[in-house]
Amino acid sequence: MKNGFTIFSGTANPALAAAIADELGVQLGACAIDRFPDGEMAVQLLEPVRRKEVFLVQSISPPVNDHLVELLALADACRRAAAACITAIVPYFGYARADKRHGRLEPITGRMVADLLQVVGIAHVITMDLHTPQIEGFFYVPTDSLTAVPTLCRALCDWLPADVVVVSPDGGRVGMATQYAQCLGAPVIVLHKRRESGSETKVTHIIGDVSGRACLLVDDMISTGGTIAESMSALLAAGARPEIIVAATHGLFLMGARARLEHPAVRAVFVTDTISVAEKDWAQLHVVSIAPFIGSSLFHSEQAVEKALKGFLTWHQIAFTTDDLEQLRFLSAGVDASLGDVLQPIDRLSEYGWRFRYPNNLAEPGFDQATETLRLAAAAVGAVLAKVVADAQR
Repeated sequence: MKNGFTIFSGTANPALAAAIADELGVQLGACAIDRFPDGEMAVQLLEPVRRKEVFLVQSISPPVNDHLVELLALADACRRAAAACITAIVPYFGYARADKRHGRLEPITGRMVADLLQVVGIAHVITMDLHTPQIEGFFYVPTDSLTAVPTLCRALCDWLPADVVVVSPDGGRVGMATQYAQCLGAPVIVLHKRRESGSETKVTHIIGDVSGRACLLVDDMISTGGTIAESMSALLAAGARPEIIVAATHGLFLMGARARLEHPAVRAVFVTDTISVAEKDWAQLHVVSIAPFIGSSLFHSEQAVEKALKGFLTWHQIAFTTDDLEQLRFLSAGVDASLGDVLQPIDRLSEYGWRFRYPNNLAEPGFDQATETLRLAAAAVGAVLAKVVADAQR
């Protein structure tokens, strides 16, 4: 990964941002975030970002609204400072549970947050284990929802007995429980619950047999711990061994959560560091870092863009240098186009004696990357070729 990028951190989880930067071999970008006595926020970048790719690391965690506004302000500052492309790394996406209306007089706050992020100039969103996958559809810009399940499974391996079953606390987490089960080679049990209030649920029945089995209880987040506590009670009542391990991607641990999880049957609680965990003296709690995974994802994404650019230029027999690639990467970050957009300037160039070969399909050399990578490559080359056309017409 080249050094034409900068990573800034909000105040939600600076330790995670620093760990991601360390994985990529860089220092965090310098910025100042202050709050006035009336609660307003002031953000200032302390280094230039012109023509750079910028990554903003900020979970929308409690206090949710403050951290959201921080992210918006950082993005706006980068946009006004002429950053080439702004990517928001939002490990925990607040308001993800507000994905639909339960009545005609309610907002869809998840969509509202998505709109706000795009309005301030964010061109790419990377998040982790969204509460509802449909949140991705609220964005027009590219959105990648990563999963911490493989990372957590590696940490869990030494803790799980051979007869463990993976338990989904409700129907909404069956997909995630299935991922755990596939990684661990274990069966899946599903609990059916009814929500009594915003913080309380009741399990009505269990699908599967847990009698005499150890249980791995999984969820995407632990907020008040109400769902986990109710699920544990139901499992123990159904004959499960008092040997329960809890795993979740996001550990909010709001008031009362620790007390609910400090149950004699709970051997351990595993979460990731998508949210900064305040609990430091909890022996059962194990925090697994996702910084290596996110850092690796960013690195390989950058490599894929460069490979696609090289493949495109080589396929069309266009000579290029390392400096040319850097310019193309800059252009691709700021141009919104589709693969078809690059064909128009190629056609126009043929009028001036230029000849290019068209790929028969996307499986040809240089076109074996993800659709988004192809879009970036096409946008970059299209911009360069359009400039050549303009020069030829003078």
